[in-house]
Amino acid sequence: MFLTASLILIAIIVWSLVSGRLTRWHITAPIALIVLGMAAGWESSTPLIE
Repeated sequence: MFLTASLILIAIIVWSLVSGRLTRWHITAPIALIVLGMAAGWESSTPLIE
């Protein structure tokens, strides 16, 4: 659970740093967070909230 929460926090920080470049490629925050959520779900077998 800690790893998944850390990945989400890191993704938000990275998004804030490179959002200008990614929007030029038509990658928006919701798309990036959905992909991150899919990766976190693939990695984690425990729920974030119990």
